[in-house]
Amino acid sequence: MKLYFFFFGLFFFHLVFSQEQTDDLINKEYNNHLVSDVPVGLFYSGGIDSSVLLAIGDKNITPYFIDSPSENKNKNDLYYATKIANKLNRKFQLLYYMKSSKNPEDILNSIKYVAENSEELIADFTFTVSEEISKKAKKNHHKVMLSGMGGDEMFLGYPRYKLIHYEWLFKILNVFLKPILFKFDFFSKKVERYNSFFEDKEFVLRYSNLIGYFHEDDLRKFIKTIDSKQMSRYVDKLKSLIRPYSNYKKVKQAQILDLYGFLSHNFMVADKSSMLAGVELRVPLATPEIFNFNLFLKTKFFISFFNQEMNYDESQISKELFWQIEWKKSFK
Repeated sequence: MKLYFFFFGLFFFHLVFSQEQTDDLINKEYNNHLVSDVPVGLFYSGGIDSSVLLAIGDKNITPYFIDSPSENKNKNDLYYATKIANKLNRKFQLLYYMKSSKNPEDILNSIKYVAENSEELIADFTFTVSEEISKKAKKNHHKVMLSGMGGDEMFLGYPRYKLIHYEWLFKILNVFLKPILFKFDFFSKKVERYNSFFEDKEFVLRYSNLIGYFHEDDLRKFIKTIDSKQMSRYVDKLKSLIRPYSNYKKVKQAQILDLYGFLSHNFMVADKSSMLAGVELRVPLATPEIFNFNLFLKTKFFISFFNQEMNYDESQISKELFWQIEWKKSFK
């Protein structure tokens, strides 16, 4: 019994000590990102990451919530954003973003515009949204904006990380879920990716299929024959990224792949689009210091079966609100 309490005490001390270190590091990185000779604003969504920045932030920083009247889901986002802001005794400004035309010619012009300015083969339309809201922020005299972008990758916030961590359990559940979900068109594409995650042998392929824009079946519709040598080089390149981390758990290897792929792409889109509007975007939660620190922490500090993401500072924002936000985010 004494031995049990001894080890439990060590675990509890390690947990509290690690969370205190994390809080200190977040505060340090946040303060570093405030250094500016112009007013600093915050892109605030009501999600966990931007809410953390709002909670620890300077009262002089203006939060902006982006509202799209055409999107019904934004009503829920605005509801949570308002509740959290009220809890923290903060006010935020609404920026309205209207979706562009549905005219086919306008859509083609948009694809060309995004491709030319992002300089990538993939026309990611978050580019135009980011540019427009950056323009609106600049009109309000904010040339430097903070964002919670990257928090999910740094703190294992995406549901896919839970899928990897509990792969053995989801593999069992898949036997029962697969025939049911395939009956619904809404889930069919997601189920294909979900199944490919269990079917492929190489982890790098399983993960890239899980988060990629196109499934292999989609690619075959555009490319009749996929060169096996090219595919082999692609797999080798991905494997070379995680080779130094071969002793790490798969969920940590997924973080590394995201750093060079998914997150790298998102940063590029956000940076180029905001700079095009004359705004400097900063990401206090996605720094090398935070990434390296979290990489060495055990996965259990971030993921459990019923808790998706580490609650940075629940003393400042109620547990009820955080649970509601996490539940909402799990369906995105």
